[in-house]
Amino acid sequence: MYYRPSPLNEDITIKQIYTIHYFEYYKDYHFSGEVHDFWEILYVDKGEVLVTGGDRRLNLQSGQLIFHKPGEFHSVSANGTIAPNTIVISFDCSSPAMSYFENKLLYADDKEKDMIARIVAEARAVYKNDLNDPLYRQLELKKEPPFGGCQLIKLYLELLLIGLIRKGNFAERHQPSITIGHKYSSEKMYKNIVNYIENNLTRPLNVPDICRSNMLSRSSLERIFRKYSGMSVIQYCRKEKIERAKLLIRQGTLNFTQISDLLCFNSLHYFSRAFKQITDMSPTEYAISTKAMIDHSLEAQPKPDG
Repeated sequence: MYYRPSPLNEDITIKQIYTIHYFEYYKDYHFSGEVHDFWEILYVDKGEVLVTGGDRRLNLQSGQLIFHKPGEFHSVSANGTIAPNTIVISFDCSSPAMSYFENKLLYADDKEKDMIARIVAEARAVYKNDLNDPLYRQLELKKEPPFGGCQLIKLYLELLLIGLIRKGNFAERHQPSITIGHKYSSEKMYKNIVNYIENNLTRPLNVPDICRSNMLSRSSLERIFRKYSGMSVIQYCRKEKIERAKLLIRQGTLNFTQISDLLCFNSLHYFSRAFKQITDMSPTEYAISTKAMIDHSLEAQPKPDG
């Protein structure tokens, strides 16, 4: 019997990756702008930023993303109040379908946020660059990167782009509908717990309180958290408190003792120890290194004439 192969059409093909950044900006950060001949995605993970793209000036909130097409001037600034976290991915793609992303401000849903997180996680595993360093000009592979790592980054990015286009095309053809009797899934419960933790980082978080507030048994809580986060609830709470501490350090309005007290650590010593366990830096080392990196970036920016 004779078989004929079926061609695999590619509507989106990523040819090359230029940069993958996870930036932790200070509240007064400003990048004066640049132009390049490849695509760039800017996604706001936390906080908000002011973005210029061509003749547009937009205020992007957490969960929003914008695309800068090749040849488009773009710049980004913090708003002077909030120290934001952003993800920037630049890449080469000449597929005609990319025209969909021109002049659009998009919202990432949970699947798209997960795909962006996968890209960043894989980049950290594959490349030896510091993703918070704005000055590197080429991603450098680690000596022994995980098998298939570069290909996974390409595939995750292509999946992200395809998903965004499909969602946009579907939304344009269909009115939103209400689903009745939707089962309350463990994934939905996990998201609710994560939101509860995020909203209560300035309180002493413990397992009994989290169980009581979310009407869950301890075993159910731990099972759900292990499934979706790969860590215990307490480990997750401590990690999120340190992430909040990093943001507060960059905002520069509180000292370390005040941050430790605000986030309900037992002592400054315990806060410093937890900070170093999670970030491999002390709070002081983090503040100095992050500020120095941003200062070097500002020094490298083109100076205006005159």
